[in-house]
Amino acid sequence: MKRRRWVLATTIVGITVLQPVHAYLDPGTGSILLQGLIAAVAAVTVGVRIYWSKIKGLFRSQKPSPPPEWEKREESNNNAR
Repeated sequence: MKRRRWVLATTIVGITVLQPVHAYLDPGTGSILLQGLIAAVAAVTVGVRIYWSKIKGLFRSQKPSPPPEWEKREESNNNAR
């Protein structure tokens, strides 16, 4: 109980006594933040495009679509060897 009071009192004093910090953020900082945001959007877009068929399969009750015809031919060629 005493510890809670101490933490509460310290927090209240800390909040009321704090002075504003005048930090300098140069244009490079905004550029880095914008670049990170663009990279995150690009990563999500690529991830969705790569796994789109699996994502659609989660919402469908059907089996995933069969592999393309060229994959079937490759498998049959590999088995013939």
